[in-house]
Amino acid sequence: MKNSLAEQIKTRYSDGRKIETDSLGEIVIWAKSPTDMVDTANDLKNDQETRYNYLTDLTAYDNVDGVDGDGRFVLVYQLYSLENRSRVRLKLLLREGDHAKSVSIHFTGANWLEREVFDMYGIIFDNHPNLRRIMMDDRFVGHPLRKDYSLRQRQPFSNNIGLHLGTNPLPNTNEGRVNLNDFYNPNVLLNLGPSHPAMHGTLRVMCRVNGETIEDAACELGYLHRAIEKLGENKTYHQWIVYTDRLNYCSSLANNVAYCMAVEKMMGISITERTMVIRVMAMELARIIDHIVCVAINALDLGAMTVFWHFYYWREEAYTMIESMCGMRLTTSYTRIGGMSQDLPDNFVARMKRFVEEFPKTIDEISNLLTSNRIWIDRTRDVGVITKEEAIKYSLMGPVARASGVDFDLRRDRPYYNYSSLDFDVAVGSNGDVYDRYLVRMEEMRQSTRILKQCVDRIPTGPIWVDDKRVKIPNKQDVYTKMEDLIHHFKFFMDGVDVPSGDAYSSIEAPNGELGFYIVSRGGPKAWRMRVKSPSFMLFQNFEQVVKGGKIPDAVATLGSINIIAGELDR
Repeated sequence: MKNSLAEQIKTRYSDGRKIETDSLGEIVIWAKSPTDMVDTANDLKNDQETRYNYLTDLTAYDNVDGVDGDGRFVLVYQLYSLENRSRVRLKLLLREGDHAKSVSIHFTGANWLEREVFDMYGIIFDNHPNLRRIMMDDRFVGHPLRKDYSLRQRQPFSNNIGLHLGTNPLPNTNEGRVNLNDFYNPNVLLNLGPSHPAMHGTLRVMCRVNGETIEDAACELGYLHRAIEKLGENKTYHQWIVYTDRLNYCSSLANNVAYCMAVEKMMGISITERTMVIRVMAMELARIIDHIVCVAINALDLGAMTVFWHFYYWREEAYTMIESMCGMRLTTSYTRIGGMSQDLPDNFVARMKRFVEEFPKTIDEISNLLTSNRIWIDRTRDVGVITKEEAIKYSLMGPVARASGVDFDLRRDRPYYNYSSLDFDVAVGSNGDVYDRYLVRMEEMRQSTRILKQCVDRIPTGPIWVDDKRVKIPNKQDVYTKMEDLIHHFKFFMDGVDVPSGDAYSSIEAPNGELGFYIVSRGGPKAWRMRVKSPSFMLFQNFEQVVKGGKIPDAVATLGSINIIAGELDR
């Protein structure tokens, strides 16, 4: 945050409010009341000097230990200014039974985020348009992310219940099926997913259709909720690395890097130059793989099978390189806090040089097949349109937002590692339709290849571990031969990494948009709160708005272009 802006915020909002900085030096404003929270957020959004017009995330954590004051919960709002490229965090302390106020009137994207907080913590938001559980079954008792909810507590249900279509509950029979005669509109209800060829993964969309036209739609999630955030508070920082693989499983390497970077920032650790370049290469390789999956399967959904096979050859080549780096293809767990699990193999540079030379030729071939193809244009242009205003309103980021004209990329706007020294362009569209999202991803693969070429040409020599005993894992040979290293190895894996008290939000430009980790530490080897800010959650919320008024086949095209990954959607 620019010093002048930070000082302005401190001066303006210190009247009756506590102003502090987090572990990374970001400004934190404690609101005085639920009303003050909404007013402050709106003021920060509309003030021409601050312009915090993007709601990055909204979550909460349990304050049952009383560290943050006399209140059971702390509400946390992460705001970002697209103009000033700075962040600010709002916090609100709530007692058990206190109600918060919805900010969805100012930030539309807060709708699902507030429902998630209600589901996980039981905090009620007054004036919310549709406050009900979002991940758990409506019959679920309790709130899983509270500290008094056991990690192993289970609540199985033997039958299904009816869905809600928007704010209108669907009538339900005793058998758990919708009776169309009782429905408020006699039009046909079409259930897309889960486990449906038209839907990816475990997504479910209930549509009310009139012929081929979707008149209303409601998205449902929670079919893959694996308690990753709860596990992040019950596993050590080191143990939880493997769970990041299971977020966006199309780009595990990027998840690994983002998480370890967040922990390292809280510990004040600066990684080595070699590790930095290796991580950038890992993230850009993950971006290419993710975009290959998105474009190839989107084309396959629309009947262009040749594109699928052309691209998947290079996806397998990339996975083969990843396997040589860390021994795994999909769930990589390559990054470690302070280093990497192992160094690059001897043949990696030669393989990467071949990749960056040959892969762009395939991008050009695919472009020749699709970009001017009359059928592809008819199926994608002016389909699934998301305007620039809607993208910001719904807190969208990544290729989807850039295709709508939102010129934002964390690699350029808030550079981390060595991105500031790399030469690359940010692809930005204007129409926000399926066609522009395709073009943006194609160009991003070219730019990622460009970044990989620069990295492989200048990869430095040196160690891959920071020389810090708090995080450095001893060499296996030293563990076998030296008593001190054996003791250190034992204590590291049994006790974990000790992270200082504090909180911080750290994020990267992941393939689908901003992937962030908000960590609250009370000290010790486990996080007090482990929050995953995932791109897919906001993308799926917006999907039900985008498909309204369109055709059923257009919904399939739109979904593929948005590229929602269920693993990071449900968490």
